[in-house]
Amino acid sequence: MSKDMAATKNLLKELKDGGIRYGVAQGETLSDGTVIVKIPCLESASIKTKHLRNHEGTRTTGPANELIIYMIQQNGQWYWNPFGW
Repeated sequence: MSKDMAATKNLLKELKDGGIRYGVAQGETLSDGTVIVKIPCLESASIKTKHLRNHEGTRTTGPANELIIYMIQQNGQWYWNPFGW
């Protein structure tokens, strides 16, 4: 298993085990037809800090320092990345 995949699994397990609630998803469509959906993970600051220490002030961090998960749709396929693009 790759290091990134292991990190992703650990992050998702902590979100699930921590009973993290999700905020309102927001989406936008880019000019090339790509759909981007942003999903805030409420009250996830401690988990975000543990797994993404170097992501302060980036797109993966919300106003309350919570984790934001992104999903994109390209050519009819959905992809997601808890670490942003």
